[in-house]
Amino acid sequence: MSGPLPDFGRKYRALAPALLDRVWREACAIEPRPADALKRAKRALHQLHSAFVEERELDAAELALARLEASGDGDDRAAVEACARAVLARHASTRERLATIAQLHGELRARLGTPASVLDLGCGLHPFALPWMGLPRTTRYHAWEADARMAALVARWFARLGQAGEARAVDLIDGGELPAAEVAWLFKLLPTLERQRSGAAGALLERLAQAGIRAAVLSFPTRSLGARAKGMREQYGRFVDGLLRERCFSEESFELGDEWFVVARRC
Repeated sequence: MSGPLPDFGRKYRALAPALLDRVWREACAIEPRPADALKRAKRALHQLHSAFVEERELDAAELALARLEASGDGDDRAAVEACARAVLARHASTRERLATIAQLHGELRARLGTPASVLDLGCGLHPFALPWMGLPRTTRYHAWEADARMAALVARWFARLGQAGEARAVDLIDGGELPAAEVAWLFKLLPTLERQRSGAAGALLERLAQAGIRAAVLSFPTRSLGARAKGMREQYGRFVDGLLRERCFSEESFELGDEWFVVARRC
C-alpha cells in the first residue's frame, strides 16, 4: 500500500499531480518504509526535473517574460528575441542548445517542411525558441511538460505572441491519449522516460503512432550535464536502432553542438 501522498517539498510542488502520485506509488512498491520510499521518490524527481532547472532560474524566466509583457514590445522582433534568449538560458537543455537554435530549426524545416501542428513533449522552455522556428502563428503548438509552472510560463508566451496552441502539465508516462499533430518533438526526453520505467520510450512511440503523428524528432545528449562524453553517442545509437527498427520507423540524423538529433518517420 502506498498510503497518502507525502509533501515532497517546495521545489516539486508544481509538478503534475499524476506524476507525483505515480512516482510515489512506484517508490512504495520497492521500499516498504515510508522514509525510504520518500528518499527514493525524491531521487527520481531530481533526475527527471530539478537536475535541469532550479526555482531561481524559473524566477528569472518569469521576470524576463513579465518585462516583455509590460513593455508593449510584443511585435518588436529584437525585444521578443531578447526575451526568448533570456528564458532559454534558464534551463539546462535549452541553454546548451541556444548557440545552435536557429541552425537546428533550419535543419528541421529542410527535412520536415512547415507543419500545421506540433506536439512538443517534455518541452521545458523550448517553446521560447519560436522566433527561430519559422512557424506561422496559425500552427497549433501543443506543449506538454511535467512542471505546471513552466507550462504556465509557456501559455503566457503563446498568448503574448498570438501563437495558436496550449500548454499542459502532465505525466508523460501515464498521460493518456496524445493530441493529433503532424510532427512531435521529443528533445532529450526518451532517456529520462526510460530511467523512470523500462520500456517507456517504446510505449511513447507507439502512442505517437496511434495519434497519427507522421514524424518524430528525437534528441540525445552527447555529453553529460558534467560535460563528459563517456561514449554516450554510441550508447544512444544502439538504443535508437533497436527502438525504431522494432517499430518500423525510418531514420536520418545529424549532430549540433553536444546534441544528436534523429528524425524518425513511420514506414
